[in-house]
Amino acid sequence: MRLPIVILAVLFALAQKAGGDAPAPDNWPKTVETFANALGDSDPGALLPVLSDDVAITTFDTKHGDAVRLLARTRKGAVIKSLSYVHAPENMAGDVAEAFTGAEVPEELKRKMAIRDEAHGRRANRTAVTWLAESLGAKQGDKVGVVIFWCENSPNNGGPEVIFILVKGDAQSEFGKVKAICFGNPVARAGK
Repeated sequence: MRLPIVILAVLFALAQKAGGDAPAPDNWPKTVETFANALGDSDPGALLPVLSDDVAITTFDTKHGDAVRLLARTRKGAVIKSLSYVHAPENMAGDVAEAFTGAEVPEELKRKMAIRDEAHGRRANRTAVTWLAESLGAKQGDKVGVVIFWCENSPNNGGPEVIFILVKGDAQSEFGKVKAICFGNPVARAGK
């Protein structure tokens, strides 16, 4: 009876060793989704496991931010979409525009976020890559993502607004943790 168990254990060990050279599954898309859901649920307990110990949090309108401000800013919001990429994403602006198409937001905002034509799409996608690089210090090969929130009653200004949350993965973490976050409404800032 012990011999079949030993043979099974040896076969199992050999099978694991043979599969040991296979690349680990990419956890980044799940990390971005978990991050978005934790914010959508205003759940700091679910947020902590996906953040690296030394996560850097900034905002578009100032350089200071923290997890409390991030949770407060998205508290009464709804997740429109979470997207994950390896930098430099080729179609982030197109993906964001598509997310707004089916979102429950005002029609005026849907039109504002739409890609008008191919040239507009190329410019918007170049801008998105620049935005990730400037806001997060993202470089070629970094794992990045964007979470889009719609807040009917924003705690920041009392009116409705879109909140973009850009994230960059921790290259040292095999578990796909978030290393850098930048959030806010850059559209409002650009309009000032």
